[in-house]
Amino acid sequence: MVCVESGVAAKMQQVQEEVTFQSNLRKSMGTIIEAYTCADDKLKTTEPISSQEWRFYPPSSGKSPFKVNLYLDMETSVIHYIKDFISTEECEAISTATQDRFQSTATSGDAKDVVEQKSKSQQPSSSLSADTMESGTQDSSSVQGLQASIARIDSTSSEIISNLHNRAVEYAKDAASLSTLAEQKDEDFMAIRFGPGDHWRVHCDGKCNGLPHVSGDRIATMIMFCQTSSPQSALINFRNAGSSIRPEPGSAVFFTYASAADRETDKGYTEYSTCPVVEGEQKIVTQWFRY
Repeated sequence: MVCVESGVAAKMQQVQEEVTFQSNLRKSMGTIIEAYTCADDKLKTTEPISSQEWRFYPPSSGKSPFKVNLYLDMETSVIHYIKDFISTEECEAISTATQDRFQSTATSGDAKDVVEQKSKSQQPSSSLSADTMESGTQDSSSVQGLQASIARIDSTSSEIISNLHNRAVEYAKDAASLSTLAEQKDEDFMAIRFGPGDHWRVHCDGKCNGLPHVSGDRIATMIMFCQTSSPQSALINFRNAGSSIRPEPGSAVFFTYASAADRETDKGYTEYSTCPVVEGEQKIVTQWFRY
């Protein structure tokens, strides 16, 4: 019996070492690919593995279903690109609600990592909590972008924002089989502006190490693009999934990093980054989902 247990343990160790080797190899190749994609401004979006439609509005509304491209479709993680998800009116409502509320911040898991304000005149109306700034594994570098958290309030613009949020939640529920989201821990929209040199460096929005998902933690992200800058700057790289997406204004990228069924988290496939802005300004709206 001791011999059998010893043999099994040795085999499991061998398998784990092979998994670790493959993971490190994939990430090393991803780093090389990432550097290339940001340097090539003529690079096209990766070909999707499939396409589908998602209907939010009833057929009687006369509105067409949303067109969706799939780039990753695994039990623990998916990557979707949704065309024309956020409207110009919704982007304007977000812009109005976040006016004079921007502050410099980092892609990090603790509020103490929020970097110094670029200007004292840009003091936020409310601070970002550690819970709001939570992320998973990432390198020690940070994004140098301006970002503000907004609340859904009772006004004309916030009604528009609330409708957008509801649509995003319904998409998350349908696309990732998330029948219930943790509304009590629901996060505000994050309106983010990237200027020249600003970008997201490699990180995960939630845990992406294969460990069990903890109830109430982040499970999915939606990034909506209101304004893109130069074609080279607009690229979002999921380097370990081998996918690079060049979003158009009005589109959204949705991805999950845990399985709602067995609670297993992603093993790094949704680790992502964006290329530095070369010129102009990029404006996005991010919604994190918890489950």
